[in-house]
Amino acid sequence: MKDLSKIVTISKNDQSIKEVLGDLVSANPRLDKGLTAEKIKECWGLLFGSTIEKYTSQLHYHRGTLRVQLSSSALREELSMSKQLMIDKLNDRLGEKKIKELILQ
Repeated sequence: MKDLSKIVTISKNDQSIKEVLGDLVSANPRLDKGLTAEKIKECWGLLFGSTIEKYTSQLHYHRGTLRVQLSSSALREELSMSKQLMIDKLNDRLGEKKIKELILQ
């Protein structure tokens, strides 16, 4: 019988899967952008509730700007008075300052 220890080499790596995936995302800007956009969509509903989410027809994130398409002009006017608070809440939830500008349409 062959000695398998010479054929199979198992190396022990100190990085966790989370760290490896973090490195992968950091190395690929397109992947980072897509994951950030998905995190923002998830946070939007969690932070601002189902009513606002119901009137949100589209969320688009690009280079620090979040564009939110709302189907209610009254809601858009009401939310426009708290844009900075909304940006701060989203960034807190994301864990980093990704959103610099919020455009309500």
